[in-house]
Amino acid sequence: MNFMMLIVIGLLGSGLVGAAAFLGIFWWRQRVSERRRAPDEKELTEQSELESLKHELAQLVPRLYGGDSRSQQAVGASLNLAMAYFRSRYSRAASFALVPQREQREFLNRLTEAELRFYEQNRYEEGAATTLFKCWLTAITAKDVTMAREVRSHLDYFCRLPLDETANRSSGCTA
Repeated sequence: MNFMMLIVIGLLGSGLVGAAAFLGIFWWRQRVSERRRAPDEKELTEQSELESLKHELAQLVPRLYGGDSRSQQAVGASLNLAMAYFRSRYSRAASFALVPQREQREFLNRLTEAELRFYEQNRYEEGAATTLFKCWLTAITAKDVTMAREVRSHLDYFCRLPLDETANRSSGCTA
Protein backbone atom coordinates (compact mmCIF):
# COMPACT_ATOMS: atom_id res chain seq x y z
CA MET A 1 0.00 0.00 0.00
CA ASN A 2 1.56 3.30 -0.97
CA PHE A 3 1.40 6.60 0.86
CA MET A 4 -1.16 8.14 -1.56
CA MET A 5 -3.57 5.29 -0.82
CA LEU A 6 -3.24 6.04 2.87
CA ILE A 7 -4.11 9.69 2.28
CA VAL A 8 -7.16 8.76 0.15
CA ILE A 9 -8.40 6.34 2.82
CA GLY A 10 -7.93 9.02 5.47
CA LEU A 11 -9.79 11.64 3.44
CA LEU A 12 -12.66 9.31 2.55
CA GLY A 13 -13.21 8.29 6.13
CA SER A 14 -15.62 10.37 8.09
CA GLY A 15 -14.92 12.10 11.35
CA LEU A 16 -12.88 10.46 14.06
CA VAL A 17 -13.16 6.95 12.63
CA GLY A 18 -11.48 7.99 9.36
CA ALA A 19 -8.82 10.00 11.17
CA ALA A 20 -8.13 7.15 13.60
CA ALA A 21 -7.88 4.65 10.75
CA PHE A 22 -5.55 6.95 8.85
CA LEU A 23 -3.32 7.51 11.88
CA GLY A 24 -3.32 3.79 12.71
CA ILE A 25 -2.31 2.84 9.17
CA PHE A 26 0.29 5.59 9.05
CA TRP A 27 1.73 4.48 12.41
CA TRP A 28 1.84 0.84 11.26
CA ARG A 29 3.52 1.83 8.00
CA GLN A 30 6.18 3.81 9.88
CA ARG A 31 6.88 0.82 12.16
CA VAL A 32 7.26 -1.51 9.18
CA SER A 33 9.60 0.99 7.54
CA GLU A 34 11.70 1.26 10.73
CA ARG A 35 11.95 -2.52 10.99
CA ARG A 36 13.15 -2.73 7.43
CA ARG A 37 15.80 -0.10 8.10
CA ALA A 38 17.08 -1.78 11.26
CA PRO A 39 18.48 -4.89 9.53
CA ASP A 40 20.22 -2.66 7.02
CA GLU A 41 22.00 -0.80 9.82
CA LYS A 42 22.80 -4.11 11.53
CA GLU A 43 24.09 -5.48 8.24
CA LEU A 44 26.32 -2.42 7.85
CA THR A 45 27.72 -2.98 11.33
CA GLU A 46 28.40 -6.65 10.62
CA GLN A 47 29.91 -5.75 7.27
CA SER A 48 32.22 -3.18 8.87
CA GLU A 49 33.22 -5.77 11.53
CA LEU A 50 34.02 -8.22 8.76
CA GLU A 51 36.06 -5.62 6.87
CA SER A 52 37.93 -4.79 10.07
CA LEU A 53 38.74 -8.47 10.60
CA LYS A 54 39.89 -8.80 6.99
CA HIS A 55 42.27 -5.92 7.57
CA GLU A 56 43.51 -7.48 10.82
CA LEU A 57 43.94 -10.81 9.03
CA ALA A 58 45.94 -9.18 6.22
CA GLN A 59 48.37 -7.85 8.84
CA LEU A 60 48.48 -10.98 10.98
CA VAL A 61 49.03 -13.71 8.38
CA PRO A 62 52.37 -12.44 6.98
CA ARG A 63 53.70 -12.06 10.54
CA LEU A 64 52.68 -15.63 11.37
CA TYR A 65 54.35 -17.09 8.29
CA GLY A 66 57.43 -14.92 8.92
CA GLY A 67 57.80 -16.16 12.49
CA ASP A 68 60.33 -18.73 13.62
CA SER A 69 59.38 -22.40 13.70
CA ARG A 70 58.86 -22.46 17.49
CA SER A 71 56.38 -19.57 17.28
CA GLN A 72 54.56 -21.17 14.35
CA GLN A 73 54.32 -24.46 16.23
CA ALA A 74 52.98 -22.64 19.31
CA VAL A 75 50.31 -21.00 17.13
CA GLY A 76 49.49 -24.42 15.70
CA ALA A 77 49.25 -26.03 19.13
CA SER A 78 46.93 -23.24 20.31
CA LEU A 79 44.80 -23.63 17.19
CA ASN A 80 44.56 -27.38 17.81
CA LEU A 81 43.33 -26.70 21.35
CA ALA A 82 40.81 -24.14 20.09
CA MET A 83 39.61 -26.53 17.40
CA ALA A 84 39.24 -29.39 19.90
CA TYR A 85 37.15 -27.18 22.20
CA PHE A 86 35.07 -25.96 19.28
CA ARG A 87 34.42 -29.50 18.01
CA SER A 88 33.41 -30.65 21.49
CA ARG A 89 30.59 -28.11 21.33
CA TYR A 90 29.63 -27.93 17.65
CA SER A 91 31.31 -30.92 15.93
CA ARG A 92 31.61 -29.06 12.59
CA ALA A 93 31.59 -25.55 11.18
CA ALA A 94 28.26 -26.29 9.49
CA SER A 95 26.75 -27.06 12.92
CA PHE A 96 27.97 -23.70 14.23
CA ALA A 97 26.44 -21.92 11.24
CA LEU A 98 23.04 -23.42 12.14
CA VAL A 99 22.87 -22.33 15.79
CA PRO A 100 20.95 -19.14 16.62
CA GLN A 101 22.79 -15.93 15.85
CA ARG A 102 22.72 -14.95 19.53
CA GLU A 103 24.67 -18.11 20.46
CA GLN A 104 27.16 -17.45 17.65
CA ARG A 105 27.72 -13.89 18.91
CA GLU A 106 28.20 -15.11 22.49
CA PHE A 107 30.80 -17.65 21.37
CA LEU A 108 32.62 -15.03 19.28
CA ASN A 109 32.50 -12.56 22.18
CA ARG A 110 34.10 -15.14 24.49
CA LEU A 111 36.81 -15.69 21.87
CA THR A 112 37.41 -11.94 21.73
CA GLU A 113 37.73 -11.78 25.53
CA ALA A 114 40.23 -14.67 25.50
CA GLU A 115 42.13 -13.04 22.62
CA LEU A 116 42.49 -9.77 24.54
CA ARG A 117 43.62 -11.58 27.71
CA PHE A 118 46.30 -13.46 25.75
CA TYR A 119 47.66 -10.24 24.25
CA GLU A 120 47.53 -8.43 27.62
CA GLN A 121 49.56 -11.28 29.16
CA ASN A 122 52.12 -11.13 26.30
CA ARG A 123 51.07 -14.57 25.11
CA TYR A 124 51.26 -13.55 21.48
CA GLU A 125 51.12 -17.01 19.89
CA GLU A 126 47.91 -17.86 21.74
CA GLY A 127 46.49 -14.44 20.91
CA ALA A 128 47.34 -14.79 17.22
CA ALA A 129 45.83 -18.28 17.12
CA THR A 130 42.65 -16.98 18.73
CA THR A 131 42.50 -14.08 16.27
CA LEU A 132 42.90 -16.45 13.32
CA PHE A 133 40.27 -18.83 14.71
CA LYS A 134 37.85 -15.95 15.38
CA CYS A 135 38.32 -14.67 11.81
CA TRP A 136 37.39 -18.09 10.46
CA LEU A 137 34.23 -18.35 12.57
CA THR A 138 33.24 -14.77 11.76
CA ALA A 139 33.57 -15.51 8.04
CA ILE A 140 31.34 -18.55 8.53
CA THR A 141 28.67 -16.59 10.39
CA ALA A 142 28.83 -13.82 7.75
CA LYS A 143 28.53 -16.48 5.03
CA ASP A 144 31.68 -15.14 3.38
CA VAL A 145 32.77 -18.38 1.71
CA THR A 146 35.88 -16.87 0.12
CA MET A 147 37.21 -15.52 3.41
CA ALA A 148 36.27 -18.72 5.27
CA ARG A 149 38.22 -20.83 2.78
CA GLU A 150 41.23 -18.52 2.89
CA VAL A 151 41.36 -18.52 6.69
CA ARG A 152 40.76 -22.27 6.79
CA SER A 153 43.83 -22.83 4.61
CA HIS A 154 45.92 -20.91 7.18
CA LEU A 155 44.33 -22.85 10.04
CA ASP A 156 45.14 -26.15 8.32
CA TYR A 157 48.76 -25.12 7.74
CA PHE A 158 49.42 -24.05 11.33
CA CYS A 159 47.44 -26.91 12.88
CA ARG A 160 49.67 -29.43 11.09
CA LEU A 161 52.96 -27.92 12.31
CA PRO A 162 53.01 -29.35 15.85
CA LEU A 163 51.95 -32.72 14.45
CA ASP A 164 54.66 -32.66 11.77
CA GLU A 165 57.31 -31.81 14.36
CA THR A 166 56.19 -34.67 16.60
CA ALA A 167 56.28 -37.07 13.66
CA ASN A 168 59.78 -35.89 12.66
CA ARG A 169 61.11 -36.37 16.19
CA SER A 170 59.60 -39.82 16.62
CA SER A 171 60.72 -41.05 13.19
CA GLY A 172 64.25 -39.82 13.79
CA CYS A 173 64.56 -41.64 17.07
CA THR A 174 65.49 -45.25 16.68
CA ALA A 175 66.29 -47.63 19.48
